Amino acid sequence: MTKKKLQLEEKLKTTVEKRKDQYELYAHLNERVIITVSLVCSQMGTQAKMNEFIMGTRVLYKNLMKVDKTVVLEPEKEGVGDRLYDPTQIPLDLTEAGAWIRPSGDAGVFEMRKLKKNDKKKPPQARSRIDDVADKDEGKIDPEVWTQLCISCDVEPEELLERCSYEWSRIGGVRLQVKEIAAFATKSAATFYFMNSRADLSRLKEEVKTVIMESMRIGIDKVDDFYTRGVPEFALKLATPRIEGQKTQVFKDLSWSQQQLRKTVHIDVKASNVSYMHEIIKIAKEFGVVAKYFGRGVKCEEGCDCIREK
Repeated sequence: MTKKKLQLEEKLKTTVEKRKDQYELYAHLNERVIITVSLVCSQMGTQAKMNEFIMGTRVLYKNLMKVDKTVVLEPEKEGVGDRLYDPTQIPLDLTEAGAWIRPSGDAGVFEMRKLKKNDKKKPPQARSRIDDVADKDEGKIDPEVWTQLCISCDVEPEELLERCSYEWSRIGGVRLQVKEIAAFATKSAATFYFMNSRADLSRLKEEVKTVIMESMRIGIDKVDDFYTRGVPEFALKLATPRIEGQKTQVFKDLSWSQQQLRKTVHIDVKASNVSYMHEIIKIAKEFGVVAKYFGRGVKCEEGCDCIREK
């Protein structure tokens, strides 16, 4: 090992130790913020794409540190793994890195995938490679790999990510946003059918919260004290419901606007709160709370899965 390399390693070790002393017990203004990120991996070969994904995450962490010197990368589960204080601490081995970074899906997410009809509507970062790759690799394009990260910071998370979004897009990044529910594992707990799919979800969320709160009050008065746990953290999203036995092939030739009309409003909650939300929805249906606020035409069903859009 050369003298210069030894000096670089010693300098890096000193930097990591210095940041650890500063922020190991530091109380951040924003603790354990979950962010969703996606990166288009364009290197040739699956192994190269895996390395590109890890290096891209390192670059993102480095840029976050430029905006907020206090930012640290937290482990996915509290108490399982330590805080990471420097981008070089992120392991290149995905098994070791799994405590902090876990790609969505199995190893197949790094493989080239077939060109689909909706790929032309992708953001510029993903769309720019379609024409170059499609003809050379039998109509296949580079994969967009998704993951979630947990960080603690002093700067407001939305501002922090906005300032880093430009450099993130330069290296092939597509999605970079704060997750609405502060949890890695979330599930769709209920679905509203026959509701306007073009409604403003931010305004609709307040109305859904009112339905949940009134249902909980009814539950406390007429059922038991199970509903005294408080309103579970939730988010709304538009997605196509997965209906058992439905043949979806008949819808493949519909236009984009017609496909949007097939989508319903889903309530997403932490995986641990799914059964609790199911009980609240049952009360809302039984005592007519949904009909009271949204009309008799809107139907709400608990436990409906949705079709993922890739």
